[in-house]
Amino acid sequence: MTNAPLVLTVTKGGEYSIAKQVIPSAELQAKLEAIFEARGEKELFLRADEEAPYGVVVQAMAAARRAGATRLGIVTEEERS
Repeated sequence: MTNAPLVLTVTKGGEYSIAKQVIPSAELQAKLEAIFEARGEKELFLRADEEAPYGVVVQAMAAARRAGATRLGIVTEEERS
């Protein structure tokens, strides 16, 4: 069984969301732990708005690692002309 990739989005306002569900920063690590446990695989892709605060993005990466992420990828989108 193949799961869709798990994507954590960081908005320019510094909010976190997974599958369009906003996750408070204080709950991010616990939410990721629960998702990883249910999925079995511990791979996460991070998509951050280019205007997202750097510190918020770093906090997301740290929470993912503490939650047990074994692979962390970055989702990029091509620049629009």
